[in-house]
Amino acid sequence: MPKSIAVFGAGPGLGRALARRYAQEGYDVVLVARSQQGLDVFAKDLSGLGVSAHVITADLADTAGVPALGERIRAAILTAQGASTLHGLPNMSGSGPAQAAQRNYLQSLHTEVADKGVYVGMLYIGAVIENSAFHTFTVESDAAGTGRYWGPTVSPDHLADLLWNMHSTKGESEAKYPE
Repeated sequence: MPKSIAVFGAGPGLGRALARRYAQEGYDVVLVARSQQGLDVFAKDLSGLGVSAHVITADLADTAGVPALGERIRAAILTAQGASTLHGLPNMSGSGPAQAAQRNYLQSLHTEVADKGVYVGMLYIGAVIENSAFHTFTVESDAAGTGRYWGPTVSPDHLADLLWNMHSTKGESEAKYPE
């Protein structure tokens, strides 16, 4: 049976870098995103690496559709979240508490499924991811002279390598970038 990974949020930043990293390791890839725009071309590129790549259009905000989508996942769970998951940040009071609750859930899930061979890894990102929509916003703000310091930037390929290393070593279940 081939190894596979589903990448939720397969946009132009971290999602695609992660999908490419796993495809290079021989994993079949399922790309899940709200919009199919650009994903068919990306899936074809991944297929050129000798793996199967499939596109599924789904909106995870549609909670009724999530269980059916989740039934397809059985071996590895990796998440990447913002640093507000770990500590409060200005202007993040709307999403920070929800992400902290998600962290608590994932920590519990990690302990519940570890003996079943399922690894749950969590990466908390305190940097602007290059090629992301937020990165574009920060660059445009800086160019217009209305920007401020948004923190360090990071290549999505670097984050994909961090997630791959977490998965392949099955070491610590939590990591943060930058440390």
